[in-house]
Amino acid sequence: MKKTLLQAALAGIAAVVLQIALQAAYGMYMTAAYVPDIVNAYEAVDYLEHKTSFGLIAEPSSILGAAMQPLTAFAAGALLFIACKSLYTRMKRRGK
Repeated sequence: MKKTLLQAALAGIAAVVLQIALQAAYGMYMTAAYVPDIVNAYEAVDYLEHKTSFGLIAEPSSILGAAMQPLTAFAAGALLFIACKSLYTRMKRRGK
């Protein structure tokens, strides 16, 4: 049982690393593919505010959302590993 939980934890960590790598790769692609529209960039300047606010707004929902994303990926990876391992052992027992 300890071995299965350790393997599930490693699968969860691998899922988090994979998620971060995919997000980084997608961000790099979006940055490389971005073409700014210089001609129409300043058409909507009238709608912008003339006052600039400085500081940091830390909302609990945004902090919780940022923490939940890797936790969800970890849980999904661990549960997927446990489900696949249990299916594998069941099919292996039936094959004997």
